[in-house]
Amino acid sequence: CCARPPHARMEHALDNVFFEPQSRMYCGIHALNNLLQRRAFSAEDADAFERQALEQTGETASWRLTSSLGNYSHSALSLALHQQGLAMDCFDARKSVQELELHNPKIRGFVVNFQPDGFFKSLLRTLHIFNARHWIAVLPPAAYAHALSHANGAATSDFYADKFLWLDSKLDRPVAVSEEELRQRFDRMLRYQQALIFTVSPES
Repeated sequence: CCARPPHARMEHALDNVFFEPQSRMYCGIHALNNLLQRRAFSAEDADAFERQALEQTGETASWRLTSSLGNYSHSALSLALHQQGLAMDCFDARKSVQELELHNPKIRGFVVNFQPDGFFKSLLRTLHIFNARHWIAVLPPAAYAHALSHANGAATSDFYADKFLWLDSKLDRPVAVSEEELRQRFDRMLRYQQALIFTVSPES
């Protein structure tokens, strides 16, 4: 399962990592801000990016049904990241997750879009929202190392040196996972939750 720090003091090291919890259906905004480790975008920004994306495609109806809640498309997130000089590239789901380059130094992190299950799916159905999907972010070790440097010293840095951060706004806090666990999670999501995994890296 997910990696657990060896003692309680280390568990608080992640308190220094920027993390936005869930509000309405703004998971797309939370995923981007968690990825960038700052509040780079607001709901108003995301609405503007969504309108821009929809102007390009002409598809408006589905977004207008939930625009007051969020539920943003990958096109809107891509435009937002473009403003930051970053690009989203979709991993080919026909490939094995073992081929996903987790340690490519150019990659800033990952954003993942998937069909929720369990309680969250049931909640959305009670709101008569049947096509909503959820966004999360994942950070490689180098992307959050600066936050740990102010925490608990060398032991903390060593523990998290090979851990990825699972930043799901529906959770209470970031979760550290090993490379093996991350690949397992991605594999399950691709198989059972219609996941789209995007790598985020500087635009070429």
